Amino acid sequence: VAVAAMGLATLIGPPDAVVEAKTGSDQPVVATRIACPVDGGVPGSTDTIAATALPVDVAPSVRTAAAAAGDVTAPITVTPLVPDKKEPTLIQVDARGPVTAANAPADAVLPWLVSAQGGLAPALVAQQSSLAQSDERRGLADAPCTAATSDAWFVGASGAVGTRARLVLNNTSGTSARVDVEGWDEKGPASTPAAEDRGVPARLTERIAR
Repeated sequence: VAVAAMGLATLIGPPDAVVEAKTGSDQPVVATRIACPVDGGVPGSTDTIAATALPVDVAPSVRTAAAAAGDVTAPITVTPLVPDKKEPTLIQVDARGPVTAANAPADAVLPWLVSAQGGLAPALVAQQSSLAQSDERRGLADAPCTAATSDAWFVGASGAVGTRARLVLNNTSGTSARVDVEGWDEKGPASTPAAEDRGVPARLTERIAR
């Protein structure tokens, strides 16, 4: 179960009761899924996704992982996190190396799922950016799309007067997730009742604003 935070980090998954620590072992990377939790749909904004599988000459580890994964049998795809017949595949990359970018539809309030199998799964990377040019919101936000992890730290937004923040949680899995977001400031733990024990249904998004 995976939950991703807009432009910051990928957050947590199922309750502790169903999580067991496993001893790690080396296995070939044959499938990769990373989330781009774009908070689109803001008038005057443009959301862009870029994806690639890094070339094998970037590092020996990439060459080794790509060889272990086998032949390229399927392309990298960028599709809506929530399956939607109205929104076709945004990006398709058929070879390792080239970076392909595309703008998300202006009216699509959608997170995006970047997927790869086989030879293109190792060293899959994607980036998201949002350029806002409206009176309500203006500026450029840019962050990597991220894979799931059970715990993550990220830098939050300012709490100064006149600023607004929004945390976007995406669940990329087929089962629901519970998420706890704990806040800290210069004095230590901060109260964040609106972000505690939040449920995120399968393949859906939750937004927390302050």
